[in-house]
Amino acid sequence: MNDILTGEFPVALDDKGRISIPVRLRDKVPGNLLHITKGTNRCLWVFPPEEWGRASARWMQNASMPAKRRNEILHRFISPMQEVEMDRTGRIMVPPSLRDYAGLTHDCFVVGIGASIEIWDTESYRSYQESIEGDFEEVMKDTSSDFFYG
Repeated sequence: MNDILTGEFPVALDDKGRISIPVRLRDKVPGNLLHITKGTNRCLWVFPPEEWGRASARWMQNASMPAKRRNEILHRFISPMQEVEMDRTGRIMVPPSLRDYAGLTHDCFVVGIGASIEIWDTESYRSYQESIEGDFEEVMKDTSSDFFYG
């Protein structure tokens, strides 16, 4: 995948548990297969196959990580992963266990975040954005200026 996935898109989860991947994101995803798993902060992570392969290989092959931590990561991200297909209109079925984990009801956000996509409950996403806003000044101080302007 050559294109960076970006953007924040309000979407609705339908009564059948499907959500639409916005055109701007799905046009950058090769094929119609995606890998969806639990993320952090009660969101879901959605990966195109190539990116899933890279991420899962990193998690499974990290020899420097203590075995206990590695197993925790595998159980958190690898075990719950499910492959889903986008239908011809760009909808995916979000498995019930993952919907429950993320607290998805009706109003959601689909967010492009580099090589992957996140799916959030709208209230959770807004709350998360507010929580990081207060810390962002510190993040900027800790990050060299050439990171942004170099």
